Amino acid sequence: MSILDIIGIASGLLAFSSYFFYIPAILQGRTRPNRASWWIWGGIGALIVASYYASGARGTIWVPLSEAIGPAIIALLSIKYGEGGWTRLDKWCLFGASIGTFLWWFTDSAVVGLVAYLLTDLMAVVPTLRKSLHRPEHEDRNAWGLTFGGQVLNFFALETFSFSLALYPVYMIITNGIIFALQFKKRGAKAFSSIDIVSQCLSDIPRTSAFQQAIQESVKPGDTVLECGVGSGILTLFAAKAGARKVVAVEYDPFVAEAAKRVIAVNNQHTVDMRIGDGRSYEFEPGLKFDAVIIEMLTTGMIEEYQVGVINNLHRQGVVKDSTVFIPSHQDTFATLGNFDFTCYGCTVPFIRHTWKFYDAPMKDFKPFTDQALLHSVDFSRAIAEKFEGTIDFVANKSGVINSVRLSSVCHPTRNSSLSDTHSLNGPVVIPMEEKQVEAGEKIHLSVSYVFGGGYEGFHASI
Repeated sequence: MSILDIIGIASGLLAFSSYFFYIPAILQGRTRPNRASWWIWGGIGALIVASYYASGARGTIWVPLSEAIGPAIIALLSIKYGEGGWTRLDKWCLFGASIGTFLWWFTDSAVVGLVAYLLTDLMAVVPTLRKSLHRPEHEDRNAWGLTFGGQVLNFFALETFSFSLALYPVYMIITNGIIFALQFKKRGAKAFSSIDIVSQCLSDIPRTSAFQQAIQESVKPGDTVLECGVGSGILTLFAAKAGARKVVAVEYDPFVAEAAKRVIAVNNQHTVDMRIGDGRSYEFEPGLKFDAVIIEMLTTGMIEEYQVGVINNLHRQGVVKDSTVFIPSHQDTFATLGNFDFTCYGCTVPFIRHTWKFYDAPMKDFKPFTDQALLHSVDFSRAIAEKFEGTIDFVANKSGVINSVRLSSVCHPTRNSSLSDTHSLNGPVVIPMEEKQVEAGEKIHLSVSYVFGGGYEGFHASI
């Protein structure tokens, strides 16, 4: 056995071992395979096995059969655990793969057959490549690393180099390498849930009553309604009782979803379709359109919660219309520069501080040095840039030291209503900054940048 034979065997074993990472990751909910990709890859494997069988090469069918088993298993698992398969891109890729498969199967030319095969495979790569670009947290880095490593070894197992021989391994190195590299892209924060937060929202009368009124005004009998981030289920109940024909309720946390299902059952609301999933990536069935969308996944400035990511997913999939009513409709965020007393318990603690209205006065001692100014207004009826970058020009109204910026938000349940901070919604946040001495009348330039839903880790503010 030559060294090239050993390298070739090692490349196959390395690539095949990737399935021992990928399949468990699917079953554990850490990976969500794209259906279009894996249906195509599963189909390719089946065709290769069929061609071996039809040609009579049944004694050597076991190698291609072993290579087809992994994609076939993942294709089947994707039906329940995967995502995609119905978007416009997925459909075009499935169509392109059908053309490539036809050419590959019926051509007598080896070169045309190879190009047709690569076209078919490329149609499988594109949906997973797009998913890895936008949501790398839904792929398995270990599995793609092993696949990429196997393809690199496969290239070095070539006995002779020619265009036709090198085209396939080079193509595989490039495509698998790109997907693997995207796994190192900063991953979106995992969705979180807390019964404590859910209970606080439910018990917050001003907040919940404002949303109840907005839903009663906006949801019409016969509407199809979506709520993402169901929590206790109270807003879903409001929509059902308003006469909605169907309410699709999506909750990330399985335990919270089960609790909400019990709440809905006790209230005899049979039009609610409870589902478990992450609203930022949940794939809805073809043809579904919502008349009203309820998403209260808000924090001050939407720095920590995932409202924007969920909204963009709905627009991306086309499940909302120009006439769809969003509850809330929009949110405004304001900034104020000032001086915050960071001393507490005998220590100086320059830490990000939420200043809820029910906190004791010493824990929210912020002295403004400027007027409040609008930082941004986010309209949920359209897709939103997920990274915000903005500036504000202030004029100091007193002399002293500025050491922080205070953010506050006003939520608008409808176009004609507003809701400032309550006991569970949009508590003002004071963020420490480098100290700056200013004089009354001095112009101050504030720059702010962050990713909506990315947390304070990526928040930057400077003057």
